[in-house]
Amino acid sequence: MEVILARYGEIALKGRNRIDFENQLKDNIKRSVKGKVKKQRGRVFIYPDDMADSLRRLRKVFGLVSISPAYSVEADIDSIKDKCLDIAEGTLSEKGFSTFRISLHRSQKKLKPSPELEKEIGALIVEKTGKKVKLKEPDLEISVEISDRAYVFSERISCVGGIPAGIEGKAGLLVENRESVLAGLLAMKRGCSLVLLMLKSTPHGDESLLEEFGCQQEHIHVKDITEADEISEQKGCRAIITGQQFEDVSDIGTSLPVLRPLVGISPEKAEEMLLIRQ
Repeated sequence: MEVILARYGEIALKGRNRIDFENQLKDNIKRSVKGKVKKQRGRVFIYPDDMADSLRRLRKVFGLVSISPAYSVEADIDSIKDKCLDIAEGTLSEKGFSTFRISLHRSQKKLKPSPELEKEIGALIVEKTGKKVKLKEPDLEISVEISDRAYVFSERISCVGGIPAGIEGKAGLLVENRESVLAGLLAMKRGCSLVLLMLKSTPHGDESLLEEFGCQQEHIHVKDITEADEISEQKGCRAIITGQQFEDVSDIGTSLPVLRPLVGISPEKAEEMLLIRQ
């Protein structure tokens, strides 16, 4: 594999400020992985120094909905057919398959229409492997996206989604317990960057999970909410985030707006969500 195709979903619905969201996402990707990153036609293309490590890290970049390790070939029918056949034969020898389909999307209008190309590539694979085409729920789906080059892949890895962390400004996260960490992750998913306010009276450890999802702010130890409030304002935070849930909501005594992402989530569901993200 040579390149990673990264897709975003919610960002595509933005209007005039869409470019700001895309640029923030691109910056976050650059901080997460080593390699060349470029943006083109609703996709982000990453040419990583380390493919396996980059795939692991990109799954936790907010704003991405899926990624695919792909081959990049010339945008001509012979090169595309050869690479699709390579993937089919490689999959057949490694783990086998009985049915397959070809899914092709093109912005390059010099080639034949997509349905004709799909049939032509599919016919070649049937001839060479003896396997059957199945359009619904096939064992193997080989996808081709054609723009300046053709990108061929057979794997689609789900990511965390949301919008890029940092696009909506800063918030102070009051780190008191495991629930605080989950509240921070949910806030990052909605575009916040975090200033971690570590209460000295509480045990810590789970906050390292925030770093895996791209939170790179320093940890600031505070003795109480008054100090946390002062530091939040100094750091330019627009709100304070807590891990309070419905049954323990209370006034925390800050002059800033208070965000409680877990207020509608049961303790059991919160614990389940935290374990999934770990």
